[in-house]
Amino acid sequence: MFSIRLNSPSLTFAASHGIQYDTGEYEPLHEHTFRVVVTIFGPLCAAGYIVDFHTVEQSLRKILSFLEKKTLLSQEELSFRNNCENPLILPIKNTTAELLAGYIAEELCQNINLHPGQYKIILELEESPGCWGVFNYELGIRN
Repeated sequence: MFSIRLNSPSLTFAASHGIQYDTGEYEPLHEHTFRVVVTIFGPLCAAGYIVDFHTVEQSLRKILSFLEKKTLLSQEELSFRNNCENPLILPIKNTTAELLAGYIAEELCQNINLHPGQYKIILELEESPGCWGVFNYELGIRN
């Protein structure tokens, strides 16, 4: 199986979040400059590539610009954090790096033309230097 990897220093977005701990308490809101690295595994098309690098990069930039300068919230957080700036309610349980990586990976899959069952995406989200949330996604099969 072949793969492509996008690891550009410019695939970043700045956003605020604060996770909910397993005790039920919320972490204070704080900002990160998140960085994204994506690897896509799959078959080569007739022209000899998996998917065009530029297509993937443009799609990622669109997703990241949507998240830029937002306060990322889960639906559960809405009542707790009702006075925050630029809130963005995401369809995830908690705004951990792992779940944010999953959200971005699934958005990417919807935006690029990949056939279910043939591709695997690994999306890595760096929250702070050396701290990564990673999501492995096989189209058609959610891990």
